[in-house]
Amino acid sequence: MGKATKGSVKDLSAFILDDHTRSATPYYVDVTVKNVGEGDVGGAPVPLWAVDADNTLLPAASFTTSFRKCVSEPLPKKFEAGDSMDTCLVYLAPDGGTLEAVSFRPDQEFNPIRWTGEVATPKPEPKKTKKSDKDGSKKSGKK
Repeated sequence: MGKATKGSVKDLSAFILDDHTRSATPYYVDVTVKNVGEGDVGGAPVPLWAVDADNTLLPAASFTTSFRKCVSEPLPKKFEAGDSMDTCLVYLAPDGGTLEAVSFRPDQEFNPIRWTGEVATPKPEPKKTKKSDKDGSKKSGKK
């Protein structure tokens, strides 16, 4: 399992959001997926689920356009035994919820494998300031 990072609903500002999504907390999970089976699982969804504080399984969100904060790519059409790939999965914890674990669950009968650990919080971006001239005074752009 890779790194999990807590996002902000502001990260989704380029999208039209419903009320449910506007109150959610996004989490970005970097994963490496490897087919350790014998068959081709190409095109199948990655069977990883987020688990929130209420022990609810959350599916990975899907996007119809590019989301640069967490580039999610489906498994390629051919994903045969031994193939692997890196991707990022977006999970939306409802009502400002928290990510508690990521769970591997290929089907209901499978005894899930859970990963837990620290969730990274991104550093705030520095505020943009006006350029100063050599003496330290602010430039107004007027003459």
